[in-house]
Amino acid sequence: ESLQQAVGENQAIFDGAALGMVVLRQRLVVRCNPQLEAMFGRAPGSMVGTSTALWYASSDTFNWVADHVYPALAGAQPATHELQLCRADGSLFWVRMTGRALAQGGSAMSGASLWLLEDISDRRRNEEALWAATSLNEAVFASTGLALIATDTQGTIQLFNAAAERLLGYAATELIHRPAP
Repeated sequence: ESLQQAVGENQAIFDGAALGMVVLRQRLVVRCNPQLEAMFGRAPGSMVGTSTALWYASSDTFNWVADHVYPALAGAQPATHELQLCRADGSLFWVRMTGRALAQGGSAMSGASLWLLEDISDRRRNEEALWAATSLNEAVFASTGLALIATDTQGTIQLFNAAAERLLGYAATELIHRPAP
C-alpha cells in the first residue's frame, strides 16, 4: 500500500511539474508529462515511443546533440544546453534542456535519462530585442560627429566616443571608469 502511494505521489509530481519532463532510452520517449506534449504541440499520449529526432529541425542538430550534449551525461553534473527545437506544426522554439543519466555505468546513449525542458522563447526574444537596441545605440554613439560623454549616477565616465577623443585630446581608455572632472 505504501508503495502504491509513493508511485501515485511520483506520478502526481511528474504530471504536475511546471516544466516539460521526459524519460528517454536510446533517444526514444519512454515517458513524458502533459507539459512536454503541450510544449511540442502534440496530443496527449502521442509522444511515447517516438524518437527525439522529431524534436529537431535538422538531422545535423540531432547529431550535434548526440556528439556534444549526451557525452556530458557521463559526468556527475546534469547536462544543460539551450537550443531551438521544432513543434509538431514545424515552428521553432527555444528551450533549456537539462538532463541526467538514470542508468549507472554504461553509455548515456544506451541508458535511460531524465530531461527537464523549459520553453525560453520569450526570454530569448527579449534578449535579442535588447541586443538589437544596444547595438543601435552603440552604432549611433560611435558614429556621431558630436562629442558624447556619459556618466553614471556617481559621476563616473562610462562612455566616451571618438568625437570626444578628437575634441578633448584624450583616449577613451584613459577616462572610462574614472570620475568626471
